[in-house]
Amino acid sequence: MSPDRPSGRPASHDPDARRRSYDSSWRAAQAAATVCRIREAAADLFARQGFADTTVTEVAAQAGVSAESVYRRLGSKHDVLVDTVTYTFLGDAACTRLLDDPELRSLLDDGSLPDLLDAVARCACAVSARLGPLWAAARAVTGNDVERVLERFSTQRRSDLGPLARRIDAAHDEEVLGRLIVATSFETYAQLVGTLGLDEAQRVAWVQEQLHRIAGLAV
Repeated sequence: MSPDRPSGRPASHDPDARRRSYDSSWRAAQAAATVCRIREAAADLFARQGFADTTVTEVAAQAGVSAESVYRRLGSKHDVLVDTVTYTFLGDAACTRLLDDPELRSLLDDGSLPDLLDAVARCACAVSARLGPLWAAARAVTGNDVERVLERFSTQRRSDLGPLARRIDAAHDEEVLGRLIVATSFETYAQLVGTLGLDEAQRVAWVQEQLHRIAGLAV
């Protein structure tokens, strides 16, 4: 029996044990918050400046930590990119799944096809506006690990659009799916922004029109 604990006293009543548990939980929360700030800073800088023109020192400064902290927690600049892209596009809080949108889920089950297509266009454009620049920055970087992350997201997007393709034309859903993917892709959105110079409302309207055409609806 431990000499510093009275007989029959539960370990949970040990104030030192409670303090150690609190300290451990606090440190874990602080570490998670630090990693979150690093990811947010990296995502912003990679999206605005590109991978090659962004330094770990800049990421650290924007996150409010030292460069050593970035290296210690996430690794090299390439490791930071992989972690940031994985978290941003595939993490639990990523908000990139089209079917996670309550309006889309409701319309997919009970709504009209035109309303569903319009909602898909709005959601896809919102995701592209938020994450398209980071996607472009990641696509410009060589490395199988980055490519695997982007491929996983592409597979996820196919899964999201699959039910819509089947609703449009179950007999030719793969062909329809391919066209839906192109119309809602980051690359197409970038063309609407950079080449055509459309504003957000015009981009949404353009994608909505393409989706209606794919579904064979009058536009």
